[in-house]
Amino acid sequence: MATEGVPELKKRGKGWSEAEEVCLIQEVLQRERTLFGDIHRQRSDGWQEVTNTLNARHINAKRKTVEVKKKYFNLKQRAKARIDGLKRSMSVTGGGPPPPQLTSADEALSQSLEGRPGIHGLDHGIDTDEIKKSRKQRRKQAEATYENTIEDTKRIKLEQEMLELEIQM
Repeated sequence: MATEGVPELKKRGKGWSEAEEVCLIQEVLQRERTLFGDIHRQRSDGWQEVTNTLNARHINAKRKTVEVKKKYFNLKQRAKARIDGLKRSMSVTGGGPPPPQLTSADEALSQSLEGRPGIHGLDHGIDTDEIKKSRKQRRKQAEATYENTIEDTKRIKLEQEMLELEIQM
């Protein structure tokens, strides 16, 4: 059945196994300086190496570099949330839902974050991941404002032309 003019839906990728997630985290941690360094070319080559290693070790699903990178940052974000939830639950007096269980990927990330300077306990601490998000949000908002300004300018010019035509009649 031909469906002309209808865009094709994007198919979901193959799910990630826990072994793949742990392998991803280990590979990223081995190349941490390269992946998060200042030189853009080294970072892209580093992510490509991580992708190649994952695809070589886990042949069930061929992953793309963009997918691998996104998965790492998603894993990191979820692990931070679970770890924080676990720490909060330790200070609670009882009752309520049980604390979240850490996956082996969460454990690997937890160990990698251990001993690093953190912002736990600071009332007005800053999460640099959130700063990046807010910059992107501000950029999108500025672009939307710019586009709105252009549209408003066009609308005002048209209204002025209409008024001039009405005056001439």
